[in-house]
Amino acid sequence: MIVAAPLVSVVIPHHNDSDTLAAALNSALGQNVSDLEVILVDDASTENIDGIVAGIGDCRLRIIRHDRNRGAGAARNTGVAAARGEFIAFLDADDSWDPAKLERQLSAIGKGDGAHRASCCAFLLLRPDGRWELHTPQSHDDWYRYLLWGCDLSPGSTLLVRRSTFNEIGPFDEGFRRLEDWDWLLRFASRFSLAPVAEPLARIRPGSPPDSKIAAAALERFAEKNLPLADARGPSARRQLLAALQLERSAISYRDGQYARALAILLWSLLLYPRRNKEFYARMFHQLGRVARGAIRRIASLTR
Repeated sequence: MIVAAPLVSVVIPHHNDSDTLAAALNSALGQNVSDLEVILVDDASTENIDGIVAGIGDCRLRIIRHDRNRGAGAARNTGVAAARGEFIAFLDADDSWDPAKLERQLSAIGKGDGAHRASCCAFLLLRPDGRWELHTPQSHDDWYRYLLWGCDLSPGSTLLVRRSTFNEIGPFDEGFRRLEDWDWLLRFASRFSLAPVAEPLARIRPGSPPDSKIAAAALERFAEKNLPLADARGPSARRQLLAALQLERSAISYRDGQYARALAILLWSLLLYPRRNKEFYARMFHQLGRVARGAIRRIASLTR
């Protein structure tokens, strides 16, 4: 018997997230849009999730297993390759969706003039103090220039995209162990537009900070790939991307306790591209306060 292809394929990468996996799966299978399949890609987890899957017992759910850990980008690529739907949605295994998520985004893409190949939605981000913080995407005439500042859309759990788009711009770069979503979105935004949905339709739990060596290596690979593409947009775009990469390097130094270095890199980023919005400067002064407090604590510990 030939089974008709679903409208949406939901791809969920999983690596040792068994505590939150059931909630993620149930939120995907509980969508108002029921014409879907859920592809769970187990990226060589050490946890046994068979009981979780069996307990859900939904024929729309299937599992693909990696024999070794290959990273989030590779897991998403595996899911995309196996997907049968016209649209692909991504959901991380420690996040969850509102039941109306896919319905709202399909409507947003359908209302466009054909320029929109994808949609992202607002989301609630869990803060360290336990509060949920609202992040709302805005419309932009030039998504590529906006995304040069970084990937703040959380596409791992908010993105819905036409499957055919991957045939045109390629898969996630599996050479990245982080920043693969930013790299892919820049390729996407150089050709297509996003349809943002202002409703908070996803709940996102931030992952653990990446290992500094892995983060630094990803930044170098990212710069090597994307600075030449930014050059094609002119010197202003190149400076903007360089400034964004310096912000990432400042964050790495801060996490490593190198507060003076973090401050110097942060100020260098500002000198590279000072034309920014009020929200950025608010975040910057907040970060400066954190760096200063960290430096004071470091000096105090040395003088004891």
